[in-house]
Amino acid sequence: LDVKAFDDQLYSLISEKLQLSSFQPTNNGAVRLSGLELQASAAIASNWWVFANYAYLRNHAATNPLETTQYSRRSGSIGAWTSLGAGWTVSAAYYGSSGNGLGQSDYGRTDLTVGKSFAGPGHKIETALSVRRLDNLEQTYFRDFGATGTLRTGYDSRGQWLGQVRVSF
Repeated sequence: LDVKAFDDQLYSLISEKLQLSSFQPTNNGAVRLSGLELQASAAIASNWWVFANYAYLRNHAATNPLETTQYSRRSGSIGAWTSLGAGWTVSAAYYGSSGNGLGQSDYGRTDLTVGKSFAGPGHKIETALSVRRLDNLEQTYFRDFGATGTLRTGYDSRGQWLGQVRVSF
């Protein structure tokens, strides 16, 4: 178990919005970040491993309001991994964040991964197939002060398939 409480003050930040036509960063920005992080992981059996983490972040005392758009207040994840033998593994995890309250939407994703490793003389091959599912098809972001609405990005599907092959000699 790992627990961390913090109260960090960041100084000399480039917090203002920069334009190509007037690129003059000042390094005058500052922000105070206070919060708590909890992290736990455990081998619950010889072939099972689990993890969980949670973070709470309070973003305050920003010298530029844009600095308050950079961090989610709450985020976390939970997951498990197991070895099935003969080089096969399976893992599942959920990742999420709350958004920042300034136009940024919450985010959540579930991952399921199946892997197989092969070893030979002087080499190892690891393969994995992952399926991901997004909670939301659309994400929103802070646009700008004085602008109406939020920026939006969308996905065609909640699902995503990923394949990976790693070869080491």
